[in-house]
Amino acid sequence: QWYAELLENLARYDEALAMIQRAQEADPFSLIINAVHGQILSRSGRTKEATAQFQKTLDLERNFPLGHYLFGLALVHDGKNEEAVKEFEQAVQSSPESSIYQSMLAFVYAQNGRIEEARKILGDVIGEAKGDRASWQDVAGIYAALGEKDHALVALEMAFQRRDSRMTMLLNHEALMPLRSDPRFSALVRRAGLPEHN
Repeated sequence: QWYAELLENLARYDEALAMIQRAQEADPFSLIINAVHGQILSRSGRTKEATAQFQKTLDLERNFPLGHYLFGLALVHDGKNEEAVKEFEQAVQSSPESSIYQSMLAFVYAQNGRIEEARKILGDVIGEAKGDRASWQDVAGIYAALGEKDHALVALEMAFQRRDSRMTMLLNHEALMPLRSDPRFSALVRRAGLPEHN
């Protein structure tokens, strides 16, 4: 499962799908494996299959926060930010201490014009990041949704300087989509040693 996620983060989707399918054959009722399978399907452009996979995962456990979070990411990937709000709210409700879930909720709030709510969460996540309890990449995603690219790129630079393990997600994390056309983002991808995003 972990190797499949690494391949996915490198945008090697066919290989990632093959690996996650092998993992699912070995453990068909694993909630994490089922949810990650949905995420890989989504990021490889197989939207209908991804939706079915997430429904299957959430049928196994309705209150599985990672399932709601990854389904929310898939909806964002498909431009369905309003629908994604419900999934991220459910993830936060099930796991309120997770800054990752909170940051994506703030992202979709900002995308849906709920700026005040997004900024409140942003303040909380910045506080967590300053105490090394959250990733500066989460902060960057919220700033990106608010249209504040300069602040987003400063936050990503902080994540890079701290050797944040989540930097491998630069290529395909939905919260960073608004930054992909910026040459400074491309430069950071190169500095992180990742292949250029198509």
